[in-house]
Parts: sequence; structure tokens; C-alpha cells
Amino acid sequence: MLGLRTAYSKIILIGFSVGATIAWRCSESKLHDGIICCYGSRIRDYLTVNPKCPVLLVFAKYDSFDAKKIKTMLQNKNNAQIEILEACHGFVDFYSKNYSHREAERFNQLRKAFLSRFI
Repeated sequence: MLGLRTAYSKIILIGFSVGATIAWRCSESKLHDGIICCYGSRIRDYLTVNPKCPVLLVFAKYDSFDAKKIKTMLQNKNNAQIEILEACHGFVDFYSKNYSHREAERFNQLRKAFLSRFI
């Protein structure tokens, strides 16, 4: 990671689904400047994580778990911004049966606003 730090001024990690859960777990490492996690349903198994960098967590309202409950449990974490979109797991994936143009656009707005902090 040190090589990346010398090559880049900012390191942002973005993960979807299981990748989002992995990214969430990486947020404690201090290796990243920011992290975006999109529909990481297994984040619910790692509620004790305390992010050391800004993290945008975006959940689908209609997923295999109660996203609202997880938001309530995580909302007091430092560095965590939590959003729940009116969609099903996979809403950003154009090839998914759960793709939602409206909610994918909303995710892109959230993503851009989050990333603008680092420019």
C-alpha cells in the first residue's frame, strides 16, 4: 500500500455487494482516504467496525435484511454516511433484474457528492 500512497494523493475504495462488506471491514485500516459501500448486506455482521476514514454506505430498502435497523445501529459511527434507497439489491447493475434507473441515478448523485470531498 505504501507504493500506492507515493503514487496517488488520494485512495478511494469502492465495493459492491460482498465487495462492499470487505470495503467496510477495510475502513478501520487507515489505508484509504474514503470508501463507498453499495448494498453490502453482510455489513450487518460487522457492526463493531469503526471507520477511520469517511465511508458512504448505500443500502437497498428491499434486501435480505432490515436496512433501516442497520442504519439505526450504525448512524452514530464517526465517518459513516448511511443512505437507504428505494430499491432491491442489485439496483445499480444494468444487467440485474433489480436494476432501477432512478435509484442508480440517485446512487451516482450520492457517489459524486461523496467523492467531491476529495478533489
